[in-house]
Amino acid sequence: GVESGRQEISGAGTSTLSFTDLQLETGDNRIHATVEAGDDLDIDNDRYHVVRSEPPAPIPLLTLNSGGLPVTYLSAALHSDPHSNFQVEPAVIGSFDARTLSRYRWLIIDDIGSVDPELETALDEFAQKGGGILAFTGRRTASSTTLPLLGNTISGASTNPSDGAFLSVGQVDSGHPLLAATDGWYSVNFSQTIPVIAQPDDQVLVRLENDEPFILERQLGQGRVLLVSGDLENRWNDLPARPVFVSFVIEAARYLSGSEQVIRSFAAGSTLPLSLVGGTSGQVVDPQGNTVLSLADTTRAQQIQLDQTGFYEVYTSQGSYTVAVNVDPRESQLAAMPPETLQRWVAAMSGPQDAAVAADFEQQAEPVELWHALLFILALV
Repeated sequence: GVESGRQEISGAGTSTLSFTDLQLETGDNRIHATVEAGDDLDIDNDRYHVVRSEPPAPIPLLTLNSGGLPVTYLSAALHSDPHSNFQVEPAVIGSFDARTLSRYRWLIIDDIGSVDPELETALDEFAQKGGGILAFTGRRTASSTTLPLLGNTISGASTNPSDGAFLSVGQVDSGHPLLAATDGWYSVNFSQTIPVIAQPDDQVLVRLENDEPFILERQLGQGRVLLVSGDLENRWNDLPARPVFVSFVIEAARYLSGSEQVIRSFAAGSTLPLSLVGGTSGQVVDPQGNTVLSLADTTRAQQIQLDQTGFYEVYTSQGSYTVAVNVDPRESQLAAMPPETLQRWVAAMSGPQDAAVAADFEQQAEPVELWHALLFILALV
């Protein structure tokens, strides 16, 4: 509601303006940009945007050594992302209070073999309620026969490639949202592996060239677990020293936290599923300050019709959010529709028997008013 800056635009073409004095507060910040232009299309002179500002969220890193290499590698990877809103918080297994798990959306375990039965129970409950877990294997896992939490069998002891050779990655599921933005897996070298046997509920995302699973995903209740069958000590493999490790950790943070699922910008006329902004049910307040849902509707999953431009306030069990609704930019393109496009449109709407009507558009030498015909077609649709 307070004007932060004003600048003038002159000349044709595209202009880029910078407002460097914007002060963002913690939480959702509403940005309203207005262009004072002397045209007849006023509705596209306003643009609404939501910028969320919040301090980095602490992410527990469950470990036996708070000063070890895994802490260094993981902290550096998350810190390298300028858009990251997470901060690694080492917590020594044995002294970590599992009752605090409800404060977090996701966490990291540097060696899943070090999880004791009490912590295993707490982690299972955490995942069942929607929490995300990124777990790696290590020396404790190598001496086990079954993985804690997941229950996968380890086929014998950790194995070494023959003749001192290195293993490489053999297959990557690049269509998975976690791996779509990562590259460089085939350059990782493995001198020792932990042969984890995948279960029917596991989705193997990365396999080694000997067909052993390297990264697998398991759905646990409403949450998910990502298991990387490799250590972070840079001894059994050089993944932590490869650029792909940085991009993988960043994408895993977004994937497990669900931060990429929250959408804060919509086009007017579209629908807003409340599940996209943090919950399946709740209450919505439109830009005029009116509640959209009745009291009975707030307890059911909803698809909200966004019929106004401006800011909508959304309140769910997961918190409150602000979303911006704008006119579709295509509405500002006032060029006449090409004749061939109009011909295909009329042909599709009218059917084969009226193909002659479509052909008439090519023969029109003078501009004609089409709104009567289009309104009739719209009524038919």
